[in-house]
Amino acid sequence: GSGKMSTIRRPCGQLQIDASDPTKGSTYGPCKLMDFELEVAFFVGGPTNRDEPPTADNKEPIGKPLTLDEAANRIFGYVLMNDWSARDIQKWEYVPLGPFTAKNFATTISTWVVTSMALDPFRCETSAGKQGGDDLKMNDDAEELNVGKGDPTPLDYLKDPNYGSYDVNLTVSLQPSNTQKTTKVCQSNLKHMYWSSVQQLVHHSVTGCPMRAGDLLASGTISGKEQHNFGSMLELSWKGNREIILDGAEGSKEVRKFLKDGDAVIMEGWCRKEGIG
Repeated sequence: GSGKMSTIRRPCGQLQIDASDPTKGSTYGPCKLMDFELEVAFFVGGPTNRDEPPTADNKEPIGKPLTLDEAANRIFGYVLMNDWSARDIQKWEYVPLGPFTAKNFATTISTWVVTSMALDPFRCETSAGKQGGDDLKMNDDAEELNVGKGDPTPLDYLKDPNYGSYDVNLTVSLQPSNTQKTTKVCQSNLKHMYWSSVQQLVHHSVTGCPMRAGDLLASGTISGKEQHNFGSMLELSWKGNREIILDGAEGSKEVRKFLKDGDAVIMEGWCRKEGIG
């Protein structure tokens, strides 16, 4: 890559005064628990999904749900994405609103869009393999009981006969402001996502939401089962209970639980297969 960096301002917002006593309310100040989220996002392409073309009286398209086949043909390409997160602001506001100002201050994507066609040679199974528990037994009432891994079974509109992912290696490295050295803190892979991008697009459109060319949808945090696969500082530090050791200046070590001012977050992704590239 070009090494170009985006500068992100540490956000201010409402912070809980006492985690053990929500009745004490909140105070205003800068985020203290700044975080990254390793994600992959895709751009929608093609014509808007609609029941009928716009008319003079109805200039806005009326959306209709996408089928799995339609959604697969609407995904133009993929980018790396950092869904920056202010965890302390998020903790206070997410009940009952869900994340709002904890997420709306910055989103960073990679410079290049990698088309779906370019990724086709790297199709693979997800880490789950199949969706839903595939170990079934009958109870005394002749009812099927799911005794599999407990993974959710998709409803019919999300059951994809071509279910799978892409074998995209993903890493996150941190670079403190006082050194040129970087420390790799996360090694993950897109195939760790349980729901595919096609299923995500189908579900987003199930209400009839019109999906337009250029719309961007992100995967959510991409984490595997092992600690080094975790795709955020929140997970890597286990909510601030673990220290993450980084290389610092002149052989020194830096300790992180969340991001400090001046830290650089470097996300990288690549595919590798013998005979390709």
